[in-house]
Amino acid sequence: MILSTHILSEIQQIAQRVIIIKSGGIVADESLKNLLEEQGEQKKVFVRIRGEKKQIEQAIQETSSLRQINIESIDNVYSLELEIINDVGHYNELAEKVIKAKGQILEINEIKSSLEKVFLRLHSAESN
Repeated sequence: MILSTHILSEIQQIAQRVIIIKSGGIVADESLKNLLEEQGEQKKVFVRIRGEKKQIEQAIQETSSLRQINIESIDNVYSLELEIINDVGHYNELAEKVIKAKGQILEINEIKSSLEKVFLRLHSAESN
């Protein structure tokens, strides 16, 4: 089946293969999975942790497979956006460091790249 649309969130839900066209020319033609991995943003993870600020920040700094991008806090609960540097064992390493710092992981979710961001990046890159 061929589907042509500008509603990229729907394409991301149903497509296996994606072709992106700009000014009549193909700028991408590959599987959705490969396109998101190759052209998407760095892999990121969102984490909420309860604990003492100094110990939690030190635990994150000591985690070699993750790099802190953003941190927000309410009371002793910290919401962090982390970039995955090493894709092997990053969750285990984070858990070990947080437990050692007497913290508690409340939530952890991978932030996935969107087809819309890839589309915009390809179109702006092709313009330059």
